[in-house]
Amino acid sequence: MLSYVNKKCAESTMLIYQCCSVVEPPSAPRGPVSVVGRTPDSAEIRWSAPDDSGGSALQGYVIELREVSRSYWRRLATVGPTTTTYTLRDLTPGAEYLVRVLAKNAEGEGSPLTSEYITMPKSKSNFSFQNTHRIAILLY
Repeated sequence: MLSYVNKKCAESTMLIYQCCSVVEPPSAPRGPVSVVGRTPDSAEIRWSAPDDSGGSALQGYVIELREVSRSYWRRLATVGPTTTTYTLRDLTPGAEYLVRVLAKNAEGEGSPLTSEYITMPKSKSNFSFQNTHRIAILLY
């Protein structure tokens, strides 16, 4: 943003431009949100830093989660500015989720980076085994 000061000199008008620093929320983190590890009830996600910090140092990232069948986002955590991974815990096996990550600085939170659907694997106890031989399996 530029502002100017109008100064009158003896015979002319002179404009002196002053540069002001603009601080705004950062841009969205760069994507995609990648799932780099998964169990039936957890998923590790990864993203990249935003292209624009908004003119102020990043203070961190906000992680939000929404089950696809619900309409509201749940704020899970805020992590530091150098952290670009997070493990989502206590997820429901077989459920579908969306995750969004927002970068934040002194001016506030930027636009979110939203994941594609994340489908959790079914519980480990729900497996099928096909074999033509008879096998005894003991589960404890």
